[in-house]
Amino acid sequence: IGSPVFRNVKMTLSNGKAFEIEAKNYSVSNKYIQSATLNGKEWNKPWFNHSDIENGGKLVLLMGDKDNKSWGVDDVPPSAEILK
Repeated sequence: IGSPVFRNVKMTLSNGKAFEIEAKNYSVSNKYIQSATLNGKEWNKPWFNHSDIENGGKLVLLMGDKDNKSWGVDDVPPSAEILK
């Protein structure tokens, strides 16, 4: 999950369900993710699988002006495991 360049976007998936991403407090200076929730639950991973969003839902990112060095550091994406 990278820093968004929008406040809100909603996508219709191929199954007709919607997946929405909302970036709260987004601005040019607030470009760092502070925390996130996926479908109302705390989300500390900087990635998600297709299965996490295939039935639609909502990802909410709380943005800030300083990087949060503790968000997303404990869960490496599966693609990075290959590099070990």
